[in-house]
Parts: sequence; structure tokens; C-alpha cells
Amino acid sequence: MGQLQIISSGMDGEFEVGEEAAKVGRSRDNAIRLAHKSVSRHHAVFTESEGKLLVKDLASSYGSFINEDRVTEGVAEDGDVIRLGRIHLTYSSGIEGVPAAAAVTSEPVKEEEGDEALPEPVQHSGKSSVINAEDRPCDKHPKNTLSLVCPKCHLKFCEECVNKIAIGGKEKSFCPYCKEVCKPLAFHLAEIERQKARESRTLFQTLPDIVKFPFRSDGLWLLLVGTIIYMVLDFAAQFSMAVAVVASTYLFAYVQRIVVSAANGDEALPAWPDFSECWLDIVRPCLMFMSALGAAFLPLLIYLGWCVYASQETSLSVLFPLCAWGLIYLPMGVLAVGMTDDFLSVNPLVVVPSMSRLYIQYFVATFLLFFMIACRFVLDGVFVAYLNIPYVPTLLTGFVSLYFLTAEMRLLGVMYFINRRSLGWSAH
Repeated sequence: MGQLQIISSGMDGEFEVGEEAAKVGRSRDNAIRLAHKSVSRHHAVFTESEGKLLVKDLASSYGSFINEDRVTEGVAEDGDVIRLGRIHLTYSSGIEGVPAAAAVTSEPVKEEEGDEALPEPVQHSGKSSVINAEDRPCDKHPKNTLSLVCPKCHLKFCEECVNKIAIGGKEKSFCPYCKEVCKPLAFHLAEIERQKARESRTLFQTLPDIVKFPFRSDGLWLLLVGTIIYMVLDFAAQFSMAVAVVASTYLFAYVQRIVVSAANGDEALPAWPDFSECWLDIVRPCLMFMSALGAAFLPLLIYLGWCVYASQETSLSVLFPLCAWGLIYLPMGVLAVGMTDDFLSVNPLVVVPSMSRLYIQYFVATFLLFFMIACRFVLDGVFVAYLNIPYVPTLLTGFVSLYFLTAEMRLLGVMYFINRRSLGWSAH
């Protein structure tokens, strides 16, 4: 039975790990709970076998690391430092004769004499070289062909080169250098081609998929559930301002979740937030959305405040441009604050240059926003005028509004995914 010990300042804790898979995260339903905002609700899974610890990342926001090497599925040995988000833990196998975990230092590890130098990653520029790589013989074992690849360092191996460890009755192959789980070479190359195809598309090529996106997989079910919930909350909000605030907070949190999910390349509509970690999953994302909303319409608010203070009548010639500017500014503000996870990113020094870099694509995004707002009010009038059935107009209007909002947030996330190198932000 191995042990994990937290070594980050401000936190304490020791945990036992064994052959049974243990989920790690900040939610209370995890076997190992790390209550820190940088740790996802379900961050990783730990499984011990033969004195080594398999670390499997669960698509966490801030990643899982072994000795500061990011892994999706890697193996930690006695004395290794595992980092989940910003929380550091040391692993000790508990096997007699194995030295205790080393202290963490900021000095780089020096290469000792006799250490085998890392081979240079093989670069492939075209499709033909990708295909030939599958039939290339291994340099160390010429009788074997290259059949495995490390997704982290991109080095290719044969079956004899890798470290094989049995985890949960299933044998896994690990890179001998960075300890990441190796993938079949053919699968990895096909995955790269799919990723390149997705990244090479323009925003205009993705528009049909964005329009259909809310109806994919269980997206329609999520929209229907959300519509029913908000119809109930809309009715209750007539009697309580607190209910209206809760409903708005929850919706804004979900909007931020859609943007981040799409910007990270996820193909499915994210689930509605739960209330297990209310501050991190609902309140904080809502405050971020509200900060973008406030920054977008700050000039309008200042103008209205001045009119009240000076007892002046508002002018449509001023109101209209200020409202239009707010609607133009808002989408990029939402995207900036969502992807950087920083409230200060809503300032014009970040938002305006980003708008200018993607001015054509951003024009499409803002045009869609204006179009959706107009359609929402037109359809609301049509439903009320022609459907004299109680609650049905509210239900249909809510569904259409939620669909439009989902499509717009998906468009913003995809725009970031395609242009993330140009924008230079850090997705969280």
C-alpha cells in the first residue's frame, strides 16, 4: 500500500493508495479530496501496481503532472512528485529498501555519466512520411517495427523499448523517458490527421456544425431540461427577486462553461453545473460573465448616470451607439475572461486588440448576436399572438432563447480554438 503526502504550503494531508482505483478531485465524492480551486471536481484517478502509481488525468482544467511533465496517463515511481493543478504531492511506495521521497527543489536535474541520451523526435512534414513511419524498423531492435508512440515527447518505440506494467489486470506500455502511456502508432497518426483537419477549417466552414451543435447527442435533452427549469424559475421570479437572481446566476455560469468547453476542442455540449462546489462552478463563472457585461456597457451606464445627475433627458442618438458598442464588445469580453480565468481580461487593452485581429470573424459573431436578439423578440410576439395556450409561449420562447445562446457561445469558443495562437491567451 503506497502513500501520497501533500507538500504544498498551506495544505496538509496524507492518503493511502492501493490497487483499487481512487478518484482524486475537489468534490466530496472523491476518495482523495483536494479542496483547491486549481483542482477540478474530478481531476484524476490513481491506481497502484507493483510499487508504481498510475496517474490518469480526467480531462482536468489545469492538468496532471509527474515531475513537472504533463501527462494524460503516466506512471509515478517512488519519490516522484505529482502535481494536480497547483497542489504538489510526493509518492512513496512503502516497499522496504526503496529510498524515501526526495525533497522538492527548484534546481534542474543534472544528467549523470552513463545516462542514455534522448533521441531526437522524428519530424514528419507530409502524409507519405506518416505512412512510412509505421513500417520503419526500430533502431535498437532492428527485427521489430515501430508500433508505439509517446503522445508527449512524440518518440516512437517497438514493443521491446517500452516499460510494461500491469495495471488492474491489463498491461500498459509506458515511455521510458517521460513516463506517459504510449499509444498505438497508427491510432496516434490518425488522431493527428483529424486534429489537423479540425484546426485547418475556417470559422465560416464550421458555421453549419455550430447551428446543428445544440441538437447533437444529448444536447437536445439538456436544452429541454434547461427550458423547463427556467420556465419554473421565471414563474417563481414573479414573486421573489432572490429566485430571479439565482436563475440568472446559474444561466451565466452555464454560458461560461459552453465557451470554455468549445475553446478546448470538446465536441459535446457540457452538462449543467451542479451545486456541490457552488462558488467554483456557479458563482465565480457568473461573476466573470457579469464583469464582461459591466465592461461592455460601462459607457452606457456612465451616460445614464450623468443624465440622472444632471437632470438631462436621454438622447437616442447617444443611447443607440452606446448600446451597439456594448453588444459588439460583450462577446469578446466573455471569451477573454472565460479563457484567461482572469477578471482583468475584460479591459479594453485586451479586448479591443483581439477584436481587431479577428475583425472579419468577429463581425460574424456579433452579427449573429444582433440577429438572435432580434429573432427572440419577434418570435416572442408571434408566440403570444398566435398561441393562446397557457405557458406554451413562455416555454417556446425559453427554448429558442437557450438555443440561440448556446449557438453563440459555441461560436465564440470555436473562434478561439481556431485562432488561439493568434490571440495568445491561455485556455484554462
